[in-house]
Amino acid sequence: MTFGERICRLRTARGLSQEELAAELQVSRQSVSKWETGGSVPELDKLLRLSELFGVTLDELVKGAPAPEDGGTEETAADGRTAERTEPPAAPGPARRGPDGIQRIVGVVLLGFAVLFGMLLPLLGVDIAVGLLAAQPFLLCGLVCLLVRRRAGLWCGWIWCALTGAYLRYATGISWTLVFQTIGYQPEWNYIRLAIAWAMLAALALLLMGTLRSFRTLRIAPTRRRLILLAAGWAAWLALPWLVNKAVFVPWIQALANNGFAGEWRYTLANFLWSGLRFLALNVLAVCSLALRRGRRSAGGD
Repeated sequence: MTFGERICRLRTARGLSQEELAAELQVSRQSVSKWETGGSVPELDKLLRLSELFGVTLDELVKGAPAPEDGGTEETAADGRTAERTEPPAAPGPARRGPDGIQRIVGVVLLGFAVLFGMLLPLLGVDIAVGLLAAQPFLLCGLVCLLVRRRAGLWCGWIWCALTGAYLRYATGISWTLVFQTIGYQPEWNYIRLAIAWAMLAALALLLMGTLRSFRTLRIAPTRRRLILLAAGWAAWLALPWLVNKAVFVPWIQALANNGFAGEWRYTLANFLWSGLRFLALNVLAVCSLALRRGRRSAGGD
C-alpha cells in the first residue's frame, strides 16, 4: 500500500471528506488530492498533524509499519533472545499552560486598582457611579490577565479603547468620526476636540494593526464556501451602515428633536455600540481575508 493509499484509507475510516481533512490541516482540497494520488507529499508539520489526527505513529503513516498490539517495549530476535524495542518519540503537542507568573501578578495588581477605585472614591465623597466607572477597565483587564493565556495585552488594549471611547462619547460627545469634519472645522468648535478625535482614530488604527500582526500565522484553507462568506461579509459591512442609518438613526434623532432630546443617552449608547460592532467586524474580516490569502499561498506551494 502506498503512502497516498494509507492517507485515503485512514481518512475514509474516520468519515472525512478531502475538503474536511483539508480544513483540519489548513490546506486546500487539491493538496489532499495530490497526496492521495502520489502527486506530492506533505511537509513535516502536516505529517505530524496527520499522525495526531488519525491516531497513528509516523512509522505507521509513512512506512505502514504496524504498531505493537500489546504496547510492549521488547521484541524477539532471530536467535530467540529478547531485544529492546525502541519506539519513535511521540510528536509533541501544543503546550497547554495558563497565564505566566508575570501576567498573573499584573492581573492581581489590576484587580487591586479596581477595588481601590470602586471603594475609595465613594469614601472620598465621589459619586458611587463614577467610582464604578473608573474601576471597570481595571476590573476587566485584570480578569483578562488572569483567565486568558494568549494576547492578553491586545485584548486589554481593546477594552481600554472601547471604554474610553464610550466615556468620551457619553460625557463630551467626542467620537473618532469627528475627523471627517476636519476640512470644514471652525475655530469656535474647539480644536482640542478635533485633536482628541484624531488621537482616538490613531489608537484604533494601531490596535487594528496589532490585531493583524498577532494573527499573522493564521491560515485558512480557501474553500469556495469560505470565499463566498467572506465576500458577503465585506458587502454587508459596506452596505449595512447606510441602511441602518437611514432606517434607525435618522428617524431616531428626528424623534429626539421633537421631544426636546429627552432620553438622548439611549441614542448615544446605541450609536456607540453600533460603531464598535462595525469596527469589530472590520477586524474579523481583515484577519480572515489575510488568513485566506496565506492559505491560498500555502496551498499553492504544496
